[in-house]
Amino acid sequence: MTRELIGNDADSEGQEQIRKAQLMRGFLAVMVSIPALHSALVLILAPQRFSRLWLDGFLLAIAGISLVFLKARKLRLAGLTLIIPTIAVLTLAAIASSGVRAPAYIALTIPILFASLLFGTRAGIITAVVSAAIGLGLVYGETSGYLPFAAGTLAPGLHWIGTTVIFGLSAGLVGTAIVQREKALDWSRRNALALAEKNQQLKDEIERHEKTGFERDRAETLLRQSEERFRRLSESTLEGILIHENGKIVDQPVALRAHRI
Repeated sequence: MTRELIGNDADSEGQEQIRKAQLMRGFLAVMVSIPALHSALVLILAPQRFSRLWLDGFLLAIAGISLVFLKARKLRLAGLTLIIPTIAVLTLAAIASSGVRAPAYIALTIPILFASLLFGTRAGIITAVVSAAIGLGLVYGETSGYLPFAAGTLAPGLHWIGTTVIFGLSAGLVGTAIVQREKALDWSRRNALALAEKNQQLKDEIERHEKTGFERDRAETLLRQSEERFRRLSESTLEGILIHENGKIVDQPVALRAHRI
């Protein structure tokens, strides 16, 4: 049973690594396709904004480096390479734009989702807290006059609160989904182990009954053979009670009848 548990745990770990690798490929596909599409549209529709495509270039470079680590089967390093530089680049884009009002800051939801799906709920929460702290720094810089103000009716503090709520909801929802999935997988795994153990017990019981029946049949066969040998031995024995002096034979077995003494 212990060996089966170890084997199933190893299989589960391998399946989890495969799942994460597939997620990474999906994330990288998004990280490549969206910036590439955005850059193509900008070059076609607004070529004068070419100098502002540095964010797309950085995101494509991050995706390329992460893909190299993924090809080398260094999944954890590939995930960290994807998440941490993306947070840094989006933060720089938010600083260069309009602080917490910038779409780049709201896009920090993407690394939060990446961290939650790749490394679990705790990593997602940590990434959300880091993103919220970055937003708080942007609010301070904006209110202190270090960052350009964006036109809008919502104060930067209120905007930060709303975005932080989105971060928390993203991490919480993904984390809840992961926990429920893990519980369902664990329940299925335990049921499979219990069913396998029950089947093994039934198999052992059937084999034991079959062995008992075989031994009983063998004993009956040996008994019949012994009886047959005894019968043949009895019939082939020359024995009798004879009176030698003017007497007669009192007992004469079948085998003795064929002999004249």
